Amino acid sequence: KKRITLNDSISINMCSYIADVGMVTLSQLDKAIQLELSSDRMECFGCDGGYRMARSTHGVLSGAYYYEVLILPSIDNDINAHVRVGWSTRHGDLQSPVGFDKHSYGYRDIDGSKIHKSERYDNYGDSYSTYDVIGCYIYLDEYDSNNNTIQFYKNGINQGIAYQGENDIPKSVYFPAISLYM
Repeated sequence: KKRITLNDSISINMCSYIADVGMVTLSQLDKAIQLELSSDRMECFGCDGGYRMARSTHGVLSGAYYYEVLILPSIDNDINAHVRVGWSTRHGDLQSPVGFDKHSYGYRDIDGSKIHKSERYDNYGDSYSTYDVIGCYIYLDEYDSNNNTIQFYKNGINQGIAYQGENDIPKSVYFPAISLYM
């Protein structure tokens, strides 16, 4: 089983937007049934059966937001386990990986690929693996969606703009999202 954990920065960075609701975690209700969450809902475990997605408890509509994910070793040392992290609307398919459809945007561990609408662009950024910290940034302009931007970070290093503008990132509520492959 592959596992990842959300670093505490997700609660710090997102709670400023949603101060009255408390800590932002992975959602027990907005995940594929094949995925399991730790009791604090900050860690996700996979099971056999391909890519599956989980989203956070809260999304964002406008402003700049950032969260981080720590890639942990697979529980059963499965070298074929893989990870994607990114952003998804509520319409993203939970039975598919982040980036599968037009409702999600992913950064893949293999080849540092960016993925949206199942279109994979290899070598967007650096590949990543166990103990890397992956940051996911989104800027959603309240007035002009042409300014919308998604970027990813590996161990604090910006991998560049992955997606930009209204054609890539239309106005919607976006949730931190992760997917595991086993």
